Amino acid sequence: MLKLSYVDDRHHCDRLSDAQIALEKLKEFGAILIDRVGDVEDFISFTNNSTFSFRPYVGSGVPRLAVNEDPTIMNVNSPGDFGGSSLHGEQYYLSRPPEVLYFYCQKKALVGGHTLLCKGDEILSALPSVLAHRFETQQITYVRELSVPDIGLMQIDDPKSLTDWKMSPAQNGRIKTEFTTTAIKVTPDGRRNFINSILPILFDFEDARPMMKVRFEDGTWCDKLMGKEILDATRTCQASMQLQEGQVLVVDNRWMLHGRTPFQGHRSMLTRMAEFPY
Repeated sequence: MLKLSYVDDRHHCDRLSDAQIALEKLKEFGAILIDRVGDVEDFISFTNNSTFSFRPYVGSGVPRLAVNEDPTIMNVNSPGDFGGSSLHGEQYYLSRPPEVLYFYCQKKALVGGHTLLCKGDEILSALPSVLAHRFETQQITYVRELSVPDIGLMQIDDPKSLTDWKMSPAQNGRIKTEFTTTAIKVTPDGRRNFINSILPILFDFEDARPMMKVRFEDGTWCDKLMGKEILDATRTCQASMQLQEGQVLVVDNRWMLHGRTPFQGHRSMLTRMAEFPY
């Protein structure tokens, strides 16, 4: 069962000491919920005091709206997007995924929009043994086609982010990108975690397919039948929560997957992505 730690506003949440307390609890629980941080400026102040190094959102080909003209503070909900988001590790199609994620609920949805969380080691344990063995013994490759302007923008935002991408010309003037990695990552304490970006590619981007795929080392492709087996495993151990306005959820992106249910009405969820300060 997923445990969340709560820090309330009996202390000033924009103090450095509170950010450090949150960091220690994050290492233990993988996800913590900080109550009543305040408005957007309070959220920015709190995160700025965390000593993390923040980074822009790159590599997806899907734009996110910057807040206060700061590219490291984004709204995860684009206008007109009311869909869900399958469980995933953030930006695992890059060689350096962010390690820490902040989610600030500025405006919760009228209906739905629950946040999903799931531990990567529990997913791995719940996978069918044959499928788990396949992920344990084979690397995967994220194969996508992106426009030349998108590639250029990514290189400007973070030149290091695309270092391990193999690129080649594709049809219609686009660029085919390939990034090979593992679907299972090991945390510093030795736990093996199923954490990657496979499920969103299989289920969340119908308009973009077939320009987004995942291929096994033996040349076969991840398909929806395999994706259903992964989904079935996540449903045995995932948690669902509705963030309230003014709350901040902090997620350890090294081993905790996150997602979102579909929603109705205006929803504003801000995010920052960072790396541990050590």
